[in-house]
Amino acid sequence: MISLPNPPIMTFTMDNQQLAPRSDLATKQERLVGDELLAFIRGNESMTKQQQCYGAGYIKTLKDGSIGCNYTDFYMALIEAKGVDLDASDTDDKEYDDWHDSLEDQDKDLINEIQERCGDFNDYTPEECREFMDELSSIGITTDSHFEDALMYQTSSHNAGAEFAEHEADSYGCTTFIDMPWVVIDWEASWERNLSHDYSIIEFKGVTYFFFAHF
Repeated sequence: MISLPNPPIMTFTMDNQQLAPRSDLATKQERLVGDELLAFIRGNESMTKQQQCYGAGYIKTLKDGSIGCNYTDFYMALIEAKGVDLDASDTDDKEYDDWHDSLEDQDKDLINEIQERCGDFNDYTPEECREFMDELSSIGITTDSHFEDALMYQTSSHNAGAEFAEHEADSYGCTTFIDMPWVVIDWEASWERNLSHDYSIIEFKGVTYFFFAHF
């Protein structure tokens, strides 16, 4: 088996489709705010928070030069759009903040990186976040740099392995030569027989995460 080099950074997908901004405003790199933002969220409730953030135009350039989500600005815009009093007490937020403050620096950096790359974790309880961190530890990911280097792809598709295999082929330009209506490729077999040996996966709350095993 030929081991491929470390693949490019992940793109956002949903149900085997690469996600593009979901509004003209977002396409122009402008951000949805106020009632437009709320209408966008209500109209796309099936999306993950990551997809909603990206689709509403809340993006930024990550350390490696790729485009990622700007969750801080996204959630602040949602709070403002909903007219939430930022000074009001919130038991859930306090519980999370207390848990976060209790973490060792290494774990703090790790959960911060997880939330940066996987926006859904902003809605999870401390127990759920710890459960995911324990899953990561079982495959050798214990620091923020491990997570940044290893996370390659994430999807809510029911055919995650097949989707990832097609994504990998596309990232190397392979699909350019096989884009014919009469060509049929078994992407699931491609994942199972060839790619799965070089990746670890974690299935968590309906999302499958792919991690490069040789980070």
